[in-house]
Amino acid sequence: MSKTDTSLDCLLIKQLSVDVSVGVFDWEHEVLQRIVIDVEAECDFSKAEVSDDIDDAISYADLSETIIDVCTAKHHKLLEHMSARICDALFDKYAISSLELSIAKPGAVLQAGSVGIKVKRRK
Repeated sequence: MSKTDTSLDCLLIKQLSVDVSVGVFDWEHEVLQRIVIDVEAECDFSKAEVSDDIDDAISYADLSETIIDVCTAKHHKLLEHMSARICDALFDKYAISSLELSIAKPGAVLQAGSVGIKVKRRK
């Protein structure tokens, strides 16, 4: 199978759960809260498709660890700020051309199953 200019490869991470220090209220600085992250990262699979070698692919584990590191490195007041730091780190470290990232904060609003944000970024 050959690649065309319209080919689109995406690495997916669904429901990555991370306990983080996040929020604008004073009490939120004192507790960890669970967030759930989904990532769709556009990248080129062509080398890995041919070689079948992990060195030619982006490791799901490495990408997940980068996200976790950013989320847990410090207290973030806003999910918007956290999402920008995640995108910066992923673009800096991996051969990704665009990202769709959502961060959900279950339980933040009692009447909702979850609230959160979704961002789309291009390199």
